[in-house]
Amino acid sequence: MNTILFFAYRNILRQKRRAFLLGTAMALGTCFLVLASSFVAGISQTLFDRVMTYVAGHTSVIVSDRGYLYRTALRGHADLKDDIEKLPHVKKVEETIGIMCRIVGLKKSDNAILIGVDLRKEYTKEELEEVKDNFPMVSGAFEDLSRQDVENPAVISKSKAEFLGIGMGEVMSARFQDSRGRMQVAKLTVIGIFQPSNAFMEAPLFVSLDRAKALLDIDSTDLVYLYLTLQDPKTNAVPTADTIQKMLAPRLAALPGRVEFGSKTENVVSAGIRSDSASRAAFGKLVALSSEWKGAVAVLPESVADRLGAKPGDTVKVVLGISRSGDPISDKVVVAGTWNPPSGSGDLVLLEEDLFQAARSFRARLPGDSGMAQVDAAKSVLDSLLSPQWKLMPRARTTDDVADQYRQIGAREWKSPVVAVRTMYEMGEQIIKLADALNLITLVAVLILFVVVLTGVVNTLRMTVRERTREIGTLRSLGMQARQVRSLFLVETAMLAFFSSLAGTALAFAAMVGLSRLSFPIEGNPLSMLLVRGHLVFVPGFLSTVGQILLVVGMSVVAAWGPAAQAAKLSPANALRHYE
Repeated sequence: MNTILFFAYRNILRQKRRAFLLGTAMALGTCFLVLASSFVAGISQTLFDRVMTYVAGHTSVIVSDRGYLYRTALRGHADLKDDIEKLPHVKKVEETIGIMCRIVGLKKSDNAILIGVDLRKEYTKEELEEVKDNFPMVSGAFEDLSRQDVENPAVISKSKAEFLGIGMGEVMSARFQDSRGRMQVAKLTVIGIFQPSNAFMEAPLFVSLDRAKALLDIDSTDLVYLYLTLQDPKTNAVPTADTIQKMLAPRLAALPGRVEFGSKTENVVSAGIRSDSASRAAFGKLVALSSEWKGAVAVLPESVADRLGAKPGDTVKVVLGISRSGDPISDKVVVAGTWNPPSGSGDLVLLEEDLFQAARSFRARLPGDSGMAQVDAAKSVLDSLLSPQWKLMPRARTTDDVADQYRQIGAREWKSPVVAVRTMYEMGEQIIKLADALNLITLVAVLILFVVVLTGVVNTLRMTVRERTREIGTLRSLGMQARQVRSLFLVETAMLAFFSSLAGTALAFAAMVGLSRLSFPIEGNPLSMLLVRGHLVFVPGFLSTVGQILLVVGMSVVAAWGPAAQAAKLSPANALRHYE
């Protein structure tokens, strides 16, 4: 073997020009392969670890209060976040608040997205670097969002600030709808301006999560949008979403409260009856109603009606909680009928679904004893007529499914809150398709390039065999076996390919350094989402680079096999008689 290595090394040095030209082709092919794969890996990292995390999260839990798209809170269920954080493969769970608003500056007004950022959590060194990359500050500091000496401190992008005519320390107005559907106007103070790292970062307006919750009237016990960052998201996003989907299976909803009529009061538990036409018809067959089942109506247990002295057609007051201000949440309802609740359901009052779910939405918090047992006991009689805690949307599989679900939510096809579990594959399908397309384009380009390079390898080796026919005959006559001749050419090709690929890899790394220093405009650039702070991103991996070098060497050896086998088949006598 040492003899073959010696002859292979000597032959490469003897044919410097040919080895240089062939090696240059191999080196350039390797350079392009390493450069292209590192660039695509950089794009994938930017899309998945930066853009995707901020746009949709690897997996996300979307909540909507009673079908209103911009009321993004599920009242009294913040504990669900703790359960989700305990799932395997979950690196972090972030609360996210994003709501459309109209910003009025000193010169112009514009639409924006108000986003709350959690400043209370402890950031790792890696996360701090990520924040710096995503929010390169032109003025101020991002952590100043926690300042208490100014009114509603906010951070805005440079392009948005210039369009609005807003500078550091100046005040702008934001008009938006809060989580309970009320129009609000708030003054925001600019304490930071950043250069957006990509097109997605131009529109948002950032405030601290605590201030966003206060502005939108969201309690600490309420659940808002959850964005999950996962380990190996390409593998774990869908299984994690499916697990969360099972966790969020809703129970029936119930509210403790009281009914007042005249000077008398009775403590009760209330439930909602679905308000669609089929449920109304089915309910009318179970309970005799004296009025239409619609609007502010209720069915009282006969025992409660007797103690209150209330009859069908009377108006009673139903109190179903205490608001955050301490005022009772109450409604005047018409007694549409009475009924005998089944055993175990206690004094269960039945309310029209819209009225019932509105009361659940506006109460301060759910009490410890929420009356679930009484409602569960009544399920045997009322079957599927009772209103659930929330409507859990089926798992969407495509972006079109997501769009259809948003249409259904916007049409308010359900009176209860709506919860949906999504992954980056549905929310960011177009982004993922872009990454896949780039990978495919790179693969096709590399294959075409290597077909050209390997064709050159085959032709060069055939010429070499022809020119070295007498040498082969001499080696054979001195005792070299046919298999050793074949091995000589294969080792020679492998050695040339190995050193050429090393040179090509070094050239690729030098090109990455140079290209990553080029700066590209972000504003108005549709490809800015592929950039980080206006620069290209390359992510070369050690294992992938080694694999690419081995691929080049392996393909070169495969291409050399034919000419090497041809050389091995030459008989010593015929080879020695060869003359050109």
